[in-house]
Amino acid sequence: GAGLLVATLADIAAGRAVETPQAAEGATYAKKISPRTARLHWSRPAAELDGKIRGLSPFPGAWFEAPGPRGPVRVKALLSRAEAGSGAPGTVLDDALLVATGEGAVRLLRLQREGRGPQDAADFLRGLPLPAGMQLA
Repeated sequence: GAGLLVATLADIAAGRAVETPQAAEGATYAKKISPRTARLHWSRPAAELDGKIRGLSPFPGAWFEAPGPRGPVRVKALLSRAEAGSGAPGTVLDDALLVATGEGAVRLLRLQREGRGPQDAADFLRGLPLPAGMQLA
């Protein structure tokens, strides 16, 4: 892709590039991503959840609910990494936000609590502790 981009830019600059309109036949449109679509379902495989988190970050943001002092708190997951781990899907496996999924686990590295700014996991956990054994929704 990078080599093609360089060649295409050179063709545009030299006036050799030819525009080709996209054919209307076979074109499809992507549906708007709704908050319902962006919700993380911990029963899915870790690789799928990690891709969803990276693909929806920063906007609209993949999200989940965590227990808070006054009820459930909506949290956006902004950065993650698929890792080895096992347990009931949605269970926090350690004190550094490794969460069990349907297949493997996801390490949450950067999060954003509703109404607050993005934070690295360590800073996030100082404000909203999610200890090992806690169940996320």
